[in-house]
Amino acid sequence: MTTLQSPYEDVLITPVANAPFFVEDMFQKAYQQASPEFGHPLVCFYRNNWNHFVPLCFTLFWKHDEVMLNGGSVTNGAGFQFVPEHLSQSIRDSEGLFFHILRFGFDYFKDDCEAFFATCGDKRAWEVSMKTGFQPTQYEHLIVNFHKPMSDSRKQLLTDKIHQLGAF
Repeated sequence: MTTLQSPYEDVLITPVANAPFFVEDMFQKAYQQASPEFGHPLVCFYRNNWNHFVPLCFTLFWKHDEVMLNGGSVTNGAGFQFVPEHLSQSIRDSEGLFFHILRFGFDYFKDDCEAFFATCGDKRAWEVSMKTGFQPTQYEHLIVNFHKPMSDSRKQLLTDKIHQLGAF
């Protein structure tokens, strides 16, 4: 199984066009603002039945020069009312859907960038992000996944460059 395949039957992680159509409500609840209409959104859906798909998790990747930035991640807790308890427990036991959607994104976009960067101030998101391949940088809240070999000087150059953006 690759990270581009779902680890669960009836769960699908996929890129989508027009992400707000699927995630506006859960994004509004989490961030009190409209969901982004740029970048490369990924959504994780649960198939309740063949006529009912529930968005459970969202994250956004977007290109910035030679790297990809990641942010805006949110999980739809209310959507889990449709998920059977055995599947819900299995998802919790495997670090949750945020873990899986990040890993999917790293695999899906690996050829599009030199590294992945995110800012993270949430304790639980930090723990999960570290398990997916992100690493802390010397800058508070800035994390990185250097998924390709590169020199330490190149890593530092990219890190300093992204730090200059501020929180994203």
